[in-house]
Formats: sequence, C-alpha cells, structure tokens
Amino acid sequence: MPFAPRWIALGALVAVLLGVSAWAIAMLLGSSSHPAKHAAATGLTQYRDPSGAFAGSYPSNWRRLAPASNESGVVLLAQSSNGASLLVRKTPIGATVTLTNLGAARKLTDSVVFSDKSAKLLNPPQAVTLGGLPGYLYLYTFQDPTGIGGAHAHYFLFDGTTMITLVFQAMPANSIVAMAPLFDRIAKTFHALPG
Repeated sequence: MPFAPRWIALGALVAVLLGVSAWAIAMLLGSSSHPAKHAAATGLTQYRDPSGAFAGSYPSNWRRLAPASNESGVVLLAQSSNGASLLVRKTPIGATVTLTNLGAARKLTDSVVFSDKSAKLLNPPQAVTLGGLPGYLYLYTFQDPTGIGGAHAHYFLFDGTTMITLVFQAMPANSIVAMAPLFDRIAKTFHALPG
C-alpha cells in the first residue's frame, strides 16, 4: 500500500511549512469569501467537513482510510484499487486569502509543492475557483520512497484563514492521463457550505 507513507510524509511537511509560513503570509494578505451548493452525483459517496465548512464526494467503490494518528486536519483519505487516491485536508494559515490577494498566497503553495525535491511540474500552476473558493491547481510528478513514481493534481483552496487541500494521487505517474476525467468529476463535487 504505497499511499500511506507518502501521505504521512506530505502531512508532516505541510504542518511544518504552514507553521513557518503563517507569519509571512499574514504580512501580505487581507479579507474573505464563500458561495455554492451541489448535489451528490450518482456513484459517489459524500464526505463533509466536521465543522460544516465544505463538502464533496468520492467514488463509492473507493475505500475510506483512517489517517495516521499524527495527521492533523485530514477530512478524507480514500483510495481505489487501481492506484488512485484522494486526500482532503484543512489547515489554518493565520491570514485571510481572497480572490483579490490570491497572488500573495502563491509563495506558500509553491513552498509546499517544491519542498519535495523530486516534484516536477507538468504544467504551470493555474489560478482556479473551485466550489466557490479561490486557489491554485498544481499538476506534478514525484518519486516516493518505494521508488514508484506518482503524479498529483493538487488543489490549494482558500476559505478566509483556512487552506483546504485536495490532493488527487495517481500511481504510477503515467496513469494520471487516464484518471484525469474521474479526478475532474470528483473535484467538481467540492463546494463551500454557507456559514
């Protein structure tokens, strides 16, 4: 099961980077945003943030996994039998990010992705709005400790002072092309809930 070690390492790294970056981002940023509502699609199982900030869906035939005990902020970890998985996490960042100041958050998102020295971008990061929240989408390959190369479609979304990440993982890396339509379908179910 090559997913768990990769997620644990990524989770620990994100926690450290966010702690270091929160002060710098707070110096650069300023306000808040919301919207949107979606119905669960056929063949998908719904997940919901415990605090009610957002929801989405994942394929009903994927196995939901319990995150490691040292993982904080994980809302969902699910995997398929064909090398695909999804990690959804929320992390407080100590500064408010909106569409108008999204560019300032790019230093944080770059630092998370490129903290893995094996990460190689497939495309330049794209500014996106997903489920009513502004953010960035990164597509990149990586090498994991087992030597199997993988690929991520990694969304960084901002809901005020919270960063929400959706990390779609394809193993091996070349399977991301075949998995892209499913990943897109799952991503489109994500939405912020009215608060």
